Amino acid sequence: MVRHGALGVEREGRIVGIAGQIDAQTRTATLLVDVPNPMDPPDGQPPMLIGSFVDVSLMGKPTEDVVAVPITSVREGREVLLLSSENTLHIEPVTLAWTTDSQAMVRGDIQAGDRAITSTLSFALEGMSLQVQE
Repeated sequence: MVRHGALGVEREGRIVGIAGQIDAQTRTATLLVDVPNPMDPPDGQPPMLIGSFVDVSLMGKPTEDVVAVPITSVREGREVLLLSSENTLHIEPVTLAWTTDSQAMVRGDIQAGDRAITSTLSFALEGMSLQVQE
């Protein structure tokens, strides 16, 4: 969905490419969006001019077998520390799909509802006893 905020115009479109490179300072990219018949809008709405700044809502493909965990529970980008039902440490190998500032989307033998450890552990050994603090 492409929306020209100032004009309140909403149109369907699709991303057809990226213009240039990612900006090193803002880490943003300029997307090329194809909007069919931008100069001939429906219902008497104003046209969408080439080069306009717009808001875009993206719909991607669903991702399967990915679980969100706190970014602080991922160690060395390849494992997640989990608290077992017996309050012992389980180190689960994972593959990072992507990250945000606060979350990591990982693939591995992790289920929604598993308890991820977000505290820094100076020493981590599979099966060691842990004490939960709330």
